[in-house]
Amino acid sequence: MDRDKPVAFWADMDNEFYKHVLYSMENPFFIIDTDFRLLFLNRASEQLLGLTLEECVGRPCSICSTPLCGTDDCCIRRYLRGEAPAVQHRPDGRAFRVSISDLLGPGGDRIAFLSLSTEVTELARTQERLAASEERYQLALQQTGTMMWEYDLSSRRLRQFSEGQALENSPFDRRAVIDDVEATLLREGVIHPDSISAFQRLMRQGGDLSAVDTALQIRGLDGDWHWVSIHANRVQDAEGEPMRIVGTTRDITREKLLEQRSAQEQQYRAAMFSNAVCTYEANLTQDKVMQISSSWADQLGLLPGCSYSQLVGTAVNLLVHPDHREEMFGKFNRKALLDAFADGQREVRLDYLRLGPEEKMIWVHCTATLIQAPPGNDVCCFIHMQDIDRQMRQELALRSKAERDPLTGLYNRSTARRLVEQALRGTATLCAAFMMDIDNFKNINDTFGHQFGDEVLVNFASRLSSMLRKGDILARLGGDEFFVFLYGIPHRELAFKKADQICRTLHGVYPIRGVRCELSCSVGIAFAPEDGADFKTLYQHSDAALYQAKALGKNRWHLYEEKGTAAGEQMGSPPSAE
Repeated sequence: MDRDKPVAFWADMDNEFYKHVLYSMENPFFIIDTDFRLLFLNRASEQLLGLTLEECVGRPCSICSTPLCGTDDCCIRRYLRGEAPAVQHRPDGRAFRVSISDLLGPGGDRIAFLSLSTEVTELARTQERLAASEERYQLALQQTGTMMWEYDLSSRRLRQFSEGQALENSPFDRRAVIDDVEATLLREGVIHPDSISAFQRLMRQGGDLSAVDTALQIRGLDGDWHWVSIHANRVQDAEGEPMRIVGTTRDITREKLLEQRSAQEQQYRAAMFSNAVCTYEANLTQDKVMQISSSWADQLGLLPGCSYSQLVGTAVNLLVHPDHREEMFGKFNRKALLDAFADGQREVRLDYLRLGPEEKMIWVHCTATLIQAPPGNDVCCFIHMQDIDRQMRQELALRSKAERDPLTGLYNRSTARRLVEQALRGTATLCAAFMMDIDNFKNINDTFGHQFGDEVLVNFASRLSSMLRKGDILARLGGDEFFVFLYGIPHRELAFKKADQICRTLHGVYPIRGVRCELSCSVGIAFAPEDGADFKTLYQHSDAALYQAKALGKNRWHLYEEKGTAAGEQMGSPPSAE
């Protein structure tokens, strides 16, 4: 077709009305020959291209300068392949949907193409926004591990939409379609027994609910039980009848575990506080009390904003039993707790006696929990004191029953052995062991009876206890045999003086149940570590020395010597009966 043919084509159009209509159309309109050259364009096309009809005719249609022009996806080639109309995006940002049709000649053959463009700029932008929104939504589903689904109430068929969500780590069954979903999942054991009722309500009654919000336990692909959160809404038909349920399922196992742990911690905390003597919090780094009950602060006479060091010092001096003050302060002073935290300890505990209600001493269990608190990472402590008086006294009573001689209240043989072995372990400190018994005690039992003899033993044990130090070990080994262990004596002469004091003090007339009974005792002495470094050896050697004291006339002490020659000491004459 030569260059004058388009003009001739236009001149041959004898209907001026149609010429005017085509030229005046608001939508861009083109006539393009089979060689893809422009034959005609209307005024809207001229305005779009910024060119006149005379400037465009005979030129390739690619002068429209859209991204698809001149490519295999141009408007006409898409039309020839039977594809959907193209959407052309112009450089100025406007978008046009281009529809192509054939212009047929008198013989019915194609002589040209008709191109009609419809502006779809706003529609294209809306579609782009929807695509971006859909992409963000899909991304959100991926990151939260959410599965979308649709349940048809009439067919009981569940469709899942997981494509593109990349749920590789999801525990969910990812089948696209599950028929008769209720029976299928129950048969396959997917639903946890505790969640079956809730699941059945969802499947059977969901159509009666406008919205569903519940949680179930299901078995995942990994074989473990997972908690899932289900959010769903009912979809109705035009007549308001429920058709299907559309919803999402999300794994909330971690949230459930945290929720359960929090509930357990709350229960534990409530149980702790139910019998708390006192609780308070302190910043050890800043040496500052953060929280304390006003009643306890008033009891100690502490002012607001006091330091932790002041609190501990005051509480130890005013409330803690003297026997436990040193240990309590040693464990709970500020430096000790900071050192404990630095060594990796997170709890410090101690059982001790302190002043309780009604000015009575009670046993308490004190726990200091150590943490590092943001934002400054200061070391802080939470201190909780629990009343354990009843159980502690029961425990001490049982322990005493197991450790003590039931008649005299002194340690028994097994306890004496354990305490002596513990004292001797890893030390070379000078210690002395005494074995002693009551002279002629068998005659007392035979003359006055065993009940009288028991009272003699109790009286003897009481007098013997009064002559020993607090840390010395005194035990009744059986019958009238007593054992004394003196730990950490400065020299041997102190043991000799103590043995002499025992023999002199316990020698005399005892008025018991109206009977004047004359008593004396004999003592055998062995030293550790010279004569033995364990209980068994010390017992044997001090018992051998006791045997020598008896052989030498009783009422005396005797020192063990390995070769059998020992120094003994005869006590003075017994005191008069008066």
